Amino acid sequence: MEIKNLYSNAQTFCRLIEIGSFSGVANKYGISQSTVSRRISILEEDLGTLLLKRNTRSFEVTEAGKKFYDLFISQEETLKETVKQFRNQQENEPYTIRISLPMGVIHSIISPQIPKYLHSHPNITILAFYQNREVDLVKENFDFAILRHIPQHTTLRIRKLYKCQFNLYCTPKYIEKHSEPRNLDELSGHLLVGAVMENNMEQPVIDVTTPDGKRILWRHQPRLMLNNSEPSLRMAKQNDVIIGGTDHMYHDELKKRELIKIMPNYKFATFDYYLVRLDNEQNPHVKEFIKFIENCFTEITEN
Repeated sequence: MEIKNLYSNAQTFCRLIEIGSFSGVANKYGISQSTVSRRISILEEDLGTLLLKRNTRSFEVTEAGKKFYDLFISQEETLKETVKQFRNQQENEPYTIRISLPMGVIHSIISPQIPKYLHSHPNITILAFYQNREVDLVKENFDFAILRHIPQHTTLRIRKLYKCQFNLYCTPKYIEKHSEPRNLDELSGHLLVGAVMENNMEQPVIDVTTPDGKRILWRHQPRLMLNNSEPSLRMAKQNDVIIGGTDHMYHDELKKRELIKIMPNYKFATFDYYLVRLDNEQNPHVKEFIKFIENCFTEITEN
């Protein structure tokens, strides 16, 4: 006999005693009455005794059935209490969460919120690795990662978190020094900082929607490419480059007029971000932190 099937069949028997009918058990658990009957018969065979006296319309619990019910219910309650105590112990034990995050947009959304989370979860330590590359969750011992692409591994659980619209920015002094580009031809003559993707490859072709709604693939080979938005911002503040990003990334700089959005009638590439984790992830600390991350993106989307 298999313990898993024995336990399932015993549960079915106990629920039958409590509910009082085969049809009631079948309806509650979404199974057929014949399945309920078969499970009881298998349980009786495994126990070597008759638990029910049945006819076509009703059943009567035997003395052996009553004894088994009382014994199983007491053990079931003990098991539930053991599981509860174990979960509480797990939730209160210190735990280190290892995550891989891309630089740029995600950094500006998540990083400011992490200290708040740690203040309310004193038993948690977070190791955050900011990197634009493919990661192996198992080999590199990451609890989860956020990526700008869908990985090929079928054993991973993937959820789309966020879609962001990229724009172009520069300083007011840049325009004074180098003029403001009005179209893609003029933009080609400016020093535009490009991005290195997760696979460490540059992106020379950009999906652009023009002011008249025409969608084109704009081929541009930047002379400067970075995988980190922070150096890009520092370079932009030197008034010699145009950088890409989102309004959320540069919210403070835009508010202070340290940066301005250029070519606002053009829609440059959009990027999707995905939360990737192992399909069998059950750690309560990781699941709670993932929920926190998802809420961060929900708030951004709603605002």
